[in-house]
Amino acid sequence: MSPLASVIFILSFVFFAPVAWAAAPVGETVNNFSLLDHHGKFHTLDYYRDQKAVVIVVGGNGCPIVRKSIPYLNDLKKQFEGQSISFLMLNSNPQDDHDAIVEEARDFGVEWPILDDRAQVAAAALNVARTAEAFIIDPRQMTVVYRGPVSDKLDYEAERPTMGHEYLKDHLNAFLNGKTLADIVPSVKGCLVSLQKPQMYTYTKDIAPILSRRCFSCHSEGGVAPWQMRSYEKVKGWGPMIREVVSTKRMPPWFIDPHHGEFKDELNLLDDEVRALVFWVDQGMPRGKGKDPLLTQPIPQRQEWTLGKPDIVFQFDKEQVIPPTGVLPIVPTYITPPVEQDMWIKSVHMLPGNFRVVHHANVIAIDPAALNETTNMMEVSGPEQDWHKESGNAVPAGQIIAGYVPGYDVFELPEDAGMFVPKGRRLGFFMHYVTTGREERDLTKLGLYLYKTPPRYILSVIDIHNTDLTILPGEKEHLHHAEYTLDQEMRLTGLSTHMHYRGKYMNVTAQYPTGEKEVLISVPYYRFSWQKQYMLKNPKVLPAGTKILVDGAFDNSELNPGNPDPKQTVKYGPQSADEMFNCFLFYTREK
Repeated sequence: MSPLASVIFILSFVFFAPVAWAAAPVGETVNNFSLLDHHGKFHTLDYYRDQKAVVIVVGGNGCPIVRKSIPYLNDLKKQFEGQSISFLMLNSNPQDDHDAIVEEARDFGVEWPILDDRAQVAAAALNVARTAEAFIIDPRQMTVVYRGPVSDKLDYEAERPTMGHEYLKDHLNAFLNGKTLADIVPSVKGCLVSLQKPQMYTYTKDIAPILSRRCFSCHSEGGVAPWQMRSYEKVKGWGPMIREVVSTKRMPPWFIDPHHGEFKDELNLLDDEVRALVFWVDQGMPRGKGKDPLLTQPIPQRQEWTLGKPDIVFQFDKEQVIPPTGVLPIVPTYITPPVEQDMWIKSVHMLPGNFRVVHHANVIAIDPAALNETTNMMEVSGPEQDWHKESGNAVPAGQIIAGYVPGYDVFELPEDAGMFVPKGRRLGFFMHYVTTGREERDLTKLGLYLYKTPPRYILSVIDIHNTDLTILPGEKEHLHHAEYTLDQEMRLTGLSTHMHYRGKYMNVTAQYPTGEKEVLISVPYYRFSWQKQYMLKNPKVLPAGTKILVDGAFDNSELNPGNPDPKQTVKYGPQSADEMFNCFLFYTREK
């Protein structure tokens, strides 16, 4: 080869070779990340800081070395049971979708939770390269204390009769005993992970369109977000924070498992979008060519009635004053006078007077007979006793008629369906305000669009709850259950889940009369600060006799950053410092 050809060959390798991530050495800090496992459970790495160690083994469908390691890994987990060690597998293969991971785990008897990392956020945090690599992480320091093979038993197309070295087990025992092993471990034998990092992302081409679709409605002038995405310079300044909240799934505020149900106005980031945001920051946040897309992005018109002038408007009797700081309880504000006429509601628009402080809100039409004058809260004994007849229509004692969360303020009911609110109801505005560092004021309005004649279908809400609740101090996962059997067929149009600061997760399952079960919605990462109504893209018919099973958990430990006081025993109650466990089903049926 000539000297010139040699130079060209070397340069082509340097500039065009596939990007490889350098291995994270022992002692390196690991960036926090959050992922769902193959059972739909939510995991955040720094949530395990009450554990002595976190063990992560990189898995992957079809890898012979991983498959042959499963019996040993399952046994290893049992050996360390009760020693405050968390064992997790990580699948970062872009070719392995959720269903395939579940099938592989079932077929090969995997007893470890398998984290689904197709966006490769955890792969980037750990700098993984191959399957079958093991990590020991000190969760209190968020550092790697071991990385290497599980053992020396398996090799490519080869297998020793017995193990000569149990590297993972030996290093884990050493770490638990405050020691460090000086042995030199061999390289990991496993299948290469296809790391999706070939392209260079730019703000103008890749990032701004994602922010426009998923984030801008809140991160613009007058929105509830604390800063506005109005330029490249502003986004770049917040880039590292964007990376963090995306990697830990704190943002955008869409906390349901995407593998169950299809819902309107979804805000969840796709894997490709997560990858683009994270790697763009890692690449130095290049701007790219062309005009700044966010400079010309239209700002949401927040003070206008989107559907035109309402037929009737309700608002507070006086402005609400929000203090500069503090965590504010949700206290209902009742509108006077009561509703003066029977109403068939066609659409609603909830219009906050101050978008900076209105985090979310619900309006409930309440039967005055169900109000406790002492607590000013609704008191009903159970869903099966909440119903009575008025004007020939079944109406609950407390019926949600409107809700607001940032980006969701207009609710148009299904065609020829309406909500019935009888004369004499009291409208209670249940407002969740956030503080901004200065005194603020709010005068929220509710605009209702009405039918002139009654529609064919009535839309109603069932509240499924269980008030028999006692959460002991420090409980990390207090399980709770409620259920309700449908006495008539319904067309389910939406769901909403409700707990307070200690809420951890909630799943809603339909058990049909045939015995078959279907998960209607799963909220694996419950956030009290984001109370959403999840409306189905297509209504689902639930036959009479269907049992609705609601299962969830509370976290009353110090690991829960929103916990008001982990030393308190918590009961069911209306205030935010108490707890609630409610699932609301929105449905239509013929009158």
